Amino acid sequence: GGAPGRNEEMRATTLFLAALLSVLGTTHAFTATAPMAQLRRAHHSPSAQGLPLQPRPRTAGLSLRMATGVAEVSFAVKAAKTGALVYGVLIGAGGISAGVKTGSKPSIISSTVAAVLLAIAYVKGLNVLALITSSLLSVVFAIRFVKTNKIMPAGVLGTISLAFSALFAVAQLGL
Repeated sequence: GGAPGRNEEMRATTLFLAALLSVLGTTHAFTATAPMAQLRRAHHSPSAQGLPLQPRPRTAGLSLRMATGVAEVSFAVKAAKTGALVYGVLIGAGGISAGVKTGSKPSIISSTVAAVLLAIAYVKGLNVLALITSSLLSVVFAIRFVKTNKIMPAGVLGTISLAFSALFAVAQLGL
């Protein structure tokens, strides 16, 4: 009896990951030229032409060194972007796998929605979306942990969600 259920679980998880990677690959094909356009604009800035720099307000986690014309993104922002992808795959694949195993449609739906939101956050570089998603999941897993008092999955996933929330918050605040 365990093998057919395990095959369904693996098939569902594989299909989810293939669909997520397909969406990410397609979106990157359309957005791959955006950084180059930004760099070209930065190269033609007044500072790159030898004119004095004007003070600019600092945006969260993003700093532009206009004198060299190079866009520089902080480590926290890079880590948060990668974190959104890793966390999205973890939540999506884990939720679908658990949902198929237990027959829980809400688990499959909620994990898929969370994974899609995190994929959007990854593709668009929206740390705030990743922060909101991980924070909401932290609350959901905390409530489940209080109700069930089970370390797995609620305690572990709640802790992981809290850690990713901290990462996304650091990147959003530009610390």
